[in-house]
Amino acid sequence: MPGDPLAPTHPRPSRLPWVLAGAGAIAVMVALFLLLDPFGGEELSRADFLSQGDEICVEARDAFTELQGQTPATAREAVDLTDQLIGISEDEQDELSELNGPSELDEAMDAYLSRREEGIDELHRGLDAAEADDGQAYASAQAKVAAQQLERLDLARAVGFTECSRPLVERAELARQAKPPSGSDPSAPPTVANPPGFPSSGEN
Repeated sequence: MPGDPLAPTHPRPSRLPWVLAGAGAIAVMVALFLLLDPFGGEELSRADFLSQGDEICVEARDAFTELQGQTPATAREAVDLTDQLIGISEDEQDELSELNGPSELDEAMDAYLSRREEGIDELHRGLDAAEADDGQAYASAQAKVAAQQLERLDLARAVGFTECSRPLVERAELARQAKPPSGSDPSAPPTVANPPGFPSSGEN
């Protein structure tokens, strides 16, 4: 009787090695999943959450203060300084966002982070204006950041932070900085005495 032309000419390989390999890969993936902990880890206590948040803000403020000691000698250096200050603000924002605090603080924390994000957006607008030598737009962005500072402070206090969004100047000076610009030369670049980046009010 002739053989079946569709029949395999070699013994069928065992599926067992593939099954074992697949099981091993799944085990590795599960281990990595647990190790990386995509859900943010164990929830912090209220005290630990606030303590770690304040520590993040203090570190950012210290970095702000250190950079402000490097007085720029040119408009290009002033723009570079602004870029570094924005980087500090964004790193601080990311670290605060990654804290896994008690759920009862979520609403207050979301409001605070949202307002901080608006301030960082203004910093970017100020940087863009400085790079374009648009003095009017730069001064306007600077005033908006200063005007929002006390609101950020209130929102930080609503969460329970004591170090976050503390102004680096007195309230009277902050109020002065918050006044909209008037008659600024739109072609004037940032000056050495008043570089972009809003270091006096800060975004921390």
